[in-house]
Amino acid sequence: DIYDENQLKLTPSGIEYKHIKAKYIIYCTGSSLSQSKFFKSLPFRNVRGETLSCLFHTWTLKSIFQSDYAIVPQEINGDVSYKIGSTYCRDLSLLLTRNGYNDLTQFVHSITTHVPVITHYHSAIRCALPDNKPIIGWHPNFPSIGVLSGLGSKGYIWAHVLAKQFAESLKTNQLLKSHYLVNRYLDHLV
Repeated sequence: DIYDENQLKLTPSGIEYKHIKAKYIIYCTGSSLSQSKFFKSLPFRNVRGETLSCLFHTWTLKSIFQSDYAIVPQEINGDVSYKIGSTYCRDLSLLLTRNGYNDLTQFVHSITTHVPVITHYHSAIRCALPDNKPIIGWHPNFPSIGVLSGLGSKGYIWAHVLAKQFAESLKTNQLLKSHYLVNRYLDHLV
């Protein structure tokens, strides 16, 4: 099912969406957050990133390697593949570029002599804000609507930490405390 924001109803006890009733909804929608009627007034500076997926027949990396780009091992059906990236570009077309491909493959060759077997070459848009920091928290005008987004190319680092903070604040009914609160853009939220 594709989320249709037009079917979201705010109620005195929270929200209703189709047949679901809940106290809260938390937007974790990536770059499409900029199209939400609740958050579109934020000063988005979305960026495009390109990534490679590949296999190595003779090389194994057991943990995430971060340098100019990241190499993230992913086990799928017993096989280890690697996600490499991501590039950074203000052009929001999803076209794959020779420059992006070259940058990523040169990065791989700079850290290993093992030859990768490239299985996919991707392009996607990342949610970003002017300070390049994530946003988390409750909409100041709609307290049942939360957001956790803007994780950027380092989402694998931030996602579990910020999600845990959000879950803990919900569980304990405590105010969310973070340097990344959406309220830092209070002037932009309608």
